[in-house]
Amino acid sequence: MKKSDKKLEANIIKALTEVCETLKVAYSDFCWLTHTVSYRDYPASFKVIMVFKTEASTHNFIQSHHQSTVFKHLKAELLPLGIPPENIPDVVILDSEQACAAQHQGDWRKRLREFA
Repeated sequence: MKKSDKKLEANIIKALTEVCETLKVAYSDFCWLTHTVSYRDYPASFKVIMVFKTEASTHNFIQSHHQSTVFKHLKAELLPLGIPPENIPDVVILDSEQACAAQHQGDWRKRLREFA
């Protein structure tokens, strides 16, 4: 990884940590988030994976229209990092601990490779 990629990675982590901490307080069924990226194809390869407890809680999050509020927060955090605001809906993947357990026996490393 190039020095510039390491700096960008640190800034992405800082921005997403801010979003994650806000989500944990605001949504009791939200667990954590992470990202995948290939810096050779940044920002096109950038993905944010938001993980909820269950499939039902993921569905409830979408149905409650909180998604647009979260996307606004993500836009504010990611815009300085070169992620165009119009791309935010395309970079976010909603997932659940329940789905990972059922489809990948809880192996998040394997599951996240599919999103990359």
